Amino acid sequence: MTFSGTEQISECWEKGQSCGVYLGHLGNYEWITSLPFWVSDKGQCCQIYHPLENEYFNKISVYVRERQGALCIPMAESLRRIVDFRKKGKPITIGYIADQVPFWNNIHHWLNFLNQDTPVLTGSERLIKKTNQAAFYADVTRVSRGHYHCEMKLITTDASQYEDWQLTDIYFNLLEKTIRRNPGIYLWSHN
Repeated sequence: MTFSGTEQISECWEKGQSCGVYLGHLGNYEWITSLPFWVSDKGQCCQIYHPLENEYFNKISVYVRERQGALCIPMAESLRRIVDFRKKGKPITIGYIADQVPFWNNIHHWLNFLNQDTPVLTGSERLIKKTNQAAFYADVTRVSRGHYHCEMKLITTDASQYEDWQLTDIYFNLLEKTIRRNPGIYLWSHN
């Protein structure tokens, strides 16, 4: 996977600002963990993940995801860990794969996604706003078989200027454009 637009992440880090990257299940989305090779060493790349129930497979999953320098943060610890990095003065870039269906008790927002009335996760937007992260969208394209390119598109460096769920709407609009451009790289089988 190659990247472009990463200089904007490095610029945010130079100013001490952390970044949130909205991702989708596009191409080999696991390769996004190679982002540390494309940014400065002034910050730390991370991704939120759901720990697997099977301890053995969870260790393998974390090892594979962290071997290129990005840290895995369990979803239940996300806010605490983000705040810990802030207290240490270490900016981070954290990936949010936000194109998943929330549990019924966590539905706060619905939108039209791919011509379907869809409940969507809003936790990413809340974390981005609460921790003053710059918001990016990872626009993934398939270059050739087994080769992908990820363009980091800056949405905003000041998420507080957006009304509730507006960043979520922007993310899903960008994701839908990416899917329509190349539907074959989207993981259609996930929730």
